[in-house]
Amino acid sequence: MTITLSDVYKRFTYQWIIKKANYQFSNHRIYGIAGPNGSGKSTLLHMISGYLSPSKGKLSWQQGDVQIDRHDQYKSVAICAPYIKMVEDFTIPELLRLYTKSKPLTDLTTEEFMRKAYIEQHSAKPIKYFSSGMKQRVQLLLALATDGPVLLLDEPTSYLDQAAKAWFYNELQAYSKDKLVIIASNDLDDLDQCDEVVQLDLLQG
Repeated sequence: MTITLSDVYKRFTYQWIIKKANYQFSNHRIYGIAGPNGSGKSTLLHMISGYLSPSKGKLSWQQGDVQIDRHDQYKSVAICAPYIKMVEDFTIPELLRLYTKSKPLTDLTTEEFMRKAYIEQHSAKPIKYFSSGMKQRVQLLLALATDGPVLLLDEPTSYLDQAAKAWFYNELQAYSKDKLVIIASNDLDDLDQCDEVVQLDLLQG
């Protein structure tokens, strides 16, 4: 999978968040996007995912020789971000049954998922009673283990302690080998996991 930004702009009302961004993201690599809070990192991920459209310019996905239509991009992408919420009245088995109807996981049963996320003793507990760290581990593992070529992570370790961060980095390396991964973060530990780190302002202009 290759994702190309060609003179991409994004404006909200009268404010330009992204201006003339140009870059190409290639498969089998982990990219880090760094920049100050409010600089547009989340907006850029939203556009790459297909959730937002550029105000100007072109953002294209290509798998081999095949151009992927914007309306089909969601089939290939998994995303984890603080602003994406789970159905917290569900238990984990219920959540997985719903999630896997649209996006299958890579060779993980419900029991294996819960064991990997260290929540096997909470199978009957609604997610709303989980700690913030437990919820983050669930969301991260859902994104990591989704069977698809593109993985987008926005501030992935924001609710994790050091032990949980180490867990995430281990799982990231295990699941990223055949994917294009983009991590938006200012956490130096997160960026250390990347093959290439790009400052957001250097993509623009």
